[in-house]
Amino acid sequence: MQAKIIRQLDIPRAYPAPKSDTEFQVAKADWRNGLIVRMPNHLGDAIMALPALAALKSLLPKFCALAVLAPASQKQLYEALPHLVDKIFEIDAHRFFDRKTRRLIRIFRAGAGVLFNNSFRDAVALKMAKVPRLFGYDARCRKFLFAGTLPLPKRPRHKAMEIHQANLYYAVAEAFGADKWNGQMVDFQLNPAIGLPEKLIPFARHPKLLVIASGAAYGAAKRYGADSYHVIAKKWIAEDGVVAVVGSAGEAAIGEEVIKGFLPESAVNVCGKTDLAQLMKLLQCSRVAVANDSGTMHLAAALRVPGATVFGPTDYTSTAPVGDWSLILSPTQCAPCLRRVCPQGDHLCMAQMPPETVAEELFRLAGFGTADTRE
Repeated sequence: MQAKIIRQLDIPRAYPAPKSDTEFQVAKADWRNGLIVRMPNHLGDAIMALPALAALKSLLPKFCALAVLAPASQKQLYEALPHLVDKIFEIDAHRFFDRKTRRLIRIFRAGAGVLFNNSFRDAVALKMAKVPRLFGYDARCRKFLFAGTLPLPKRPRHKAMEIHQANLYYAVAEAFGADKWNGQMVDFQLNPAIGLPEKLIPFARHPKLLVIASGAAYGAAKRYGADSYHVIAKKWIAEDGVVAVVGSAGEAAIGEEVIKGFLPESAVNVCGKTDLAQLMKLLQCSRVAVANDSGTMHLAAALRVPGATVFGPTDYTSTAPVGDWSLILSPTQCAPCLRRVCPQGDHLCMAQMPPETVAEELFRLAGFGTADTRE
């Protein structure tokens, strides 16, 4: 069986959220100083929630501000959205909001709060911070704390969800009265003063930069093999391109496997060497990107960088990137299993997808054409 390729998935129509007649209502005077939104913890989920965040911002009275509650690691993401986000509250994602944070939230004086996560703990913390009305999904027995909720769809066990996460987030905005989502991502405004590490500068200036994100925080199961990324990088470099491998510090060893044997002027491993703002700038400089189902995949797509991703154990109907990305789907019947570690032990869903297929898709996205007409 051959891998299936899906190009430009119509996310709002293909995998919509369940229809609901629920309406969330806040009187103009009851907004007080504005809205506070608890954003998802993981980078990819946070990016998928951005269209909903923009829709909520558009519904606020002009005198109101929009604040986000988010892990400190995401601060630079929201700093690149000054037209949407007026205030950022940094939190420890896995702890109860401390007294200082709750006091600052009280001072902000939000009239309403939206939770894009399903945390009971965070709902209690926001009520303690005197946010009078909370809205979100009915999850973890927290409905009694909310002024309005939507029913949370149940995820089928080890099967595709067939509801995209971005649509689930956007359904909350629709309950407030937002127009239907058109499938577009928000626009970012990166600070032009953002600097890159010195060894990255010639790569960022190169017209044929390929960014590879070979890691994934979810687990080893959804990582395409470093040997496969090595083949992709080799083919790209053979076409006079250059490669930068990005990721966390814990993924540096994987990055070294990807670039092993390449000249330093052709390939660089910067896993753990960039912050989020620098990663965004590097991605904006790239011709195309290739990644696992990861936060970097979502970030590149959100920045309107074309790319390709391999889906094996994870569910593309739920987490496909929003943008001009090609989805290369495993032909194995066990996919998606949604497991962190392959239960079969052979990682067949990833192993059966040849890197040559991925490379050819990247060449197409980059405008190289066929092997005979590439630049």
